[in-house]
Amino acid sequence: MTSPKTVLVLCTGNSARSILGEMLFNHLGMGRVKAYSAGSKPGGIVNPVAIETLQKHGIPCKGSRSKSWDEFGSPGAPKIDFILLSALTPRMKPVQSGQVSRQWHTGQSPIRPMSNPLKPAA
Repeated sequence: MTSPKTVLVLCTGNSARSILGEMLFNHLGMGRVKAYSAGSKPGGIVNPVAIETLQKHGIPCKGSRSKSWDEFGSPGAPKIDFILLSALTPRMKPVQSGQVSRQWHTGQSPIRPMSNPLKPAA
């Protein structure tokens, strides 16, 4: 069996979009993909709406946490095959020399106050 491809999903806060990407890749990859997520300025908590959404769709989210992308530039960090960017500004540069293969433009500001997480517009 070949080693799974590794994916790092990056965003600013690592509280929702990148967490969703990480969990979806791990669930749908069925062992062929090992995904991680991180942020340039992590908020330190996972958005409860992201967790609720994953659970609602039966996608495991155990162990999800908001973390800095610095973890992936330190000794002993996993080698990353693909890096995907979600709502990062152009001046931000990922910490690894892995290839940025896709950018996910959501049309939303990368920084959203946690006091009103992902609340749908009225």
